[in-house]
Amino acid sequence: MEFAVELTFDDPLKYLLRDSMEMLNDRDVTPLSIDEDYEPYLTLLVTRDGARLHNLMPQSLPLQGSFPISFIQFVLSPTLDCCLLPLMSPELIQFHRNLFEKLVAEGLQISQEYHPGSWTPNCMLAQTIPGNLLENAFRVARNLALPFTGRVEQIRFVRFPSRNILSTYNFWEEVPPPVLTIQVGLYSEPCCLLTKS
Repeated sequence: MEFAVELTFDDPLKYLLRDSMEMLNDRDVTPLSIDEDYEPYLTLLVTRDGARLHNLMPQSLPLQGSFPISFIQFVLSPTLDCCLLPLMSPELIQFHRNLFEKLVAEGLQISQEYHPGSWTPNCMLAQTIPGNLLENAFRVARNLALPFTGRVEQIRFVRFPSRNILSTYNFWEEVPPPVLTIQVGLYSEPCCLLTKS
């Protein structure tokens, strides 16, 4: 059994991401689309050591206030999963690195793909898209008014494969969100990529 730490978003951004999923569902893009109870998220790390992770939270969480996040790219992965990729902003990179370093210093074993430098954050929209439905997926992608911009709202501890949420922590906010300038970045290894700027 695996456990994860995830980021979730403010309501306006959450609704934009959900709308994207519903557009894919409406076009029957995949038989394994995300179900209606799904809440969009970014996975920060995955570990099999749930007991240790539970004991280290929340004292290891770098809760320094909410920060902006912007999804800028629609990607079909080599496994034909469909997702949105965020801008790798300094705030997001530093938050991930701080959490990783704190937990590793306490002896937590974290899956290799979630180490700083190899971590590629994504918000899954649909899974296992049949080849004959790729054109439908791109039609949906062309209708997405990217970028989707909002703020990180919560961090949570989740058990897989049941996706049982074990605990949730809110970020505190004392200042208004800053104006965010969007820059389109490059990501490696997608087989198909659509970016709007």
